[in-house]
Amino acid sequence: MIEFISIFIIAWGVLLALYRIVALALENYRVDVDMRGGWLRLRRTFGEIMLLGLQFLVAANIILTICNPDLQTVSVLAAIVIIRVVLSVSLGKEIHGLEERDADAKRHAPPRYE
Repeated sequence: MIEFISIFIIAWGVLLALYRIVALALENYRVDVDMRGGWLRLRRTFGEIMLLGLQFLVAANIILTICNPDLQTVSVLAAIVIIRVVLSVSLGKEIHGLEERDADAKRHAPPRYE
């Protein structure tokens, strides 16, 4: 059940990102404005959703390992945890970098006249 929740979260994040990509592209097409801030927020949000989905996946594998503690499930859990840690660190650094770039883009954005 928890694995399905993680799949749902990741799929929802992909669909949300696709929707926002289309919305940003249409907005950029209609109005010629600098969309850096929108793209950075989109990437940051998608990274956070991916991390949440991965956390649910790790929780599901921990429960599976507790229920069936054989060498194969423990090794699968260890591999997933290692992959998740690497992804978490890299996504966390990217999200932090995106937040800094988003703040920098807001500081240096030209004024918008509507």
